[in-house]
Amino acid sequence: MAKSNDQDRKTILGIQSALKTARENWKTEGAKPKGTKMPEAIVKSADELQKKVDQLATKYQREQQGLGNAGPPFEWKPEPLPAQVQDLMEDLDDFAAAPGAQQKEKLAELTPLVAEASAQVKKIADEDLAALNKKMNEAGSLI
Repeated sequence: MAKSNDQDRKTILGIQSALKTARENWKTEGAKPKGTKMPEAIVKSADELQKKVDQLATKYQREQQGLGNAGPPFEWKPEPLPAQVQDLMEDLDDFAAAPGAQQKEKLAELTPLVAEASAQVKKIADEDLAALNKKMNEAGSLI
């Protein structure tokens, strides 16, 4: 579970970063006097995919918050999945006996969460990102 969770984290954060960079490049290139403007349908698809990816990425990494105490009220959010899995692994490593009831409960809780998030990462990587790449190839827009 820890290995697949770490791989999913790397995948979704990589997609998130690549999408942000590509979208920024499109804006910069489109703003130039003789720059190539990305077709609106592709920009819209990329924006929608970015929203999906950003939402899923919150399961793997906390948003970076600014320093200081001025801002919106604190909102509780669960620890990212990698941190939860790591905590469970550390709990299990600390004991020489069979897992206790709390550890079994946490394992039962985390297993479907990790599986669901992994399925979402796979869908985004294999289907949604592939569909965006196909649109870009069809439009002849490669960046």
